[in-house]
Amino acid sequence: MNIKKKLIAIALVCAMAVSFSACSDKKSGTKNGVATNATLSSEEIQSLQKHDLTIEPYDESAENAQDPVENSNSDAGNNDTGSAAVQGENNNSSSNNQSGNNSSSGNNNSGNNNNNNNNDDDNTVPSLNEDDLLHPTDVVMIPGKNQDSSESDNSSDNSGNETTAGKKEIMQAWWMDLSKSKDFVFDGEFITAQFKIKDTTANGTYPVTIEWTDFSNWDAQSVKFSTTDGAVVVGSEATPNSFKNDGSAEIMATNVSGNPGDTVTVTFNMKNNPGIVACVFRFGYDSDALEYVGGGSGKDFSGTFS
Repeated sequence: MNIKKKLIAIALVCAMAVSFSACSDKKSGTKNGVATNATLSSEEIQSLQKHDLTIEPYDESAENAQDPVENSNSDAGNNDTGSAAVQGENNNSSSNNQSGNNSSSGNNNSGNNNNNNNNDDDNTVPSLNEDDLLHPTDVVMIPGKNQDSSESDNSSDNSGNETTAGKKEIMQAWWMDLSKSKDFVFDGEFITAQFKIKDTTANGTYPVTIEWTDFSNWDAQSVKFSTTDGAVVVGSEATPNSFKNDGSAEIMATNVSGNPGDTVTVTFNMKNNPGIVACVFRFGYDSDALEYVGGGSGKDFSGTFS
């Protein structure tokens, strides 16, 4: 499910849990002879609201187990009106989604991927059970670039050197923090990624590409970023990368230099960031030439947590 739908679902579940249990411990049993379901404890609510940044290999086979919500074509008529308005629209949205799915069954896979990338105005709350919500790392996304990423210079090299193509590996970063009830606003270093240049790597330029961006703010609205790819340049000096400076919210990967055996750090920097509370962010690299050895929060991103 995409980040916006996940935030809406979590917000509703947490609100209902607080209302029914006042953040008390999980309880179940009977009341007036009627069985009652267990509610979420305060610790469980906190675990839903916050997930520290993790960067892991992205398994493209996950598309075979995609959330059926992602196949809906219910964009028309829905607006970013917030989670309060969503509750009254669930019944109508579910029937609309069903008819939308039936009508789109003849579309090919590329058409479905495009529809998924354009579903940002779909506030339909997915059907989630408690076990799903207690494992927020189980994010199922459909491979592909969002609209802003596809419009960026992802297919070109920004280092000024000849590029070398090899086997692409993709890493996925996943983060969410609703605990402060506000957006995290920062510019500068967002995420860092360390790569070891393999001993057998020939001189050349090896792109580090931004494959997918999915960001949301506190109001459960999608936040769009235009993107600029970076590169690892082996055997010569890399040309510094630069933002587009077109006034949009941007993410730019740096260009770095190194030699076989070196470990280098590529930084994904933000500019004009309006504020975010959650993201799924994917980047790719040439695994024939580079080995991903680690990564994490950039200094400006982590500085917002203090």
